[in-house]
Amino acid sequence: MWSAARRRWVALVWFLIVLGGFGACQGVPVDTDIKLEGPGEAGEAFELYKERFSVEEGDIQEIVVFESDSLRVDDPEYQATVSRLMDELRALRAEETETVGGARAVNSRRVVSGTTTHYDTGLPR
Repeated sequence: MWSAARRRWVALVWFLIVLGGFGACQGVPVDTDIKLEGPGEAGEAFELYKERFSVEEGDIQEIVVFESDSLRVDDPEYQATVSRLMDELRALRAEETETVGGARAVNSRRVVSGTTTHYDTGLPR
């Protein structure tokens, strides 16, 4: 067999292939910057959201969407409903009770750390 008779050549060729592969990997620039861009209107809406509400990458966030068939964002009743529900979210607390050595300890922490609505920004619709 040809490869058995020329072991040194086969080993040299394999070494050159591996070396060439490492060299090719070094020539490719590293890009770990992941860009999250949504397609269409969803992507545009997310960019607008980040711009108006000062969202930084890495922020933990949840988005609450309000919808009404009969009211518009500019209606005072709609604004009052949104404000009331956001106040209820801000008031949510998680309580943990623990008894240690006969003493009862209650730990209360906020469920929602902060909220921002369209009305808080003062920007036009």
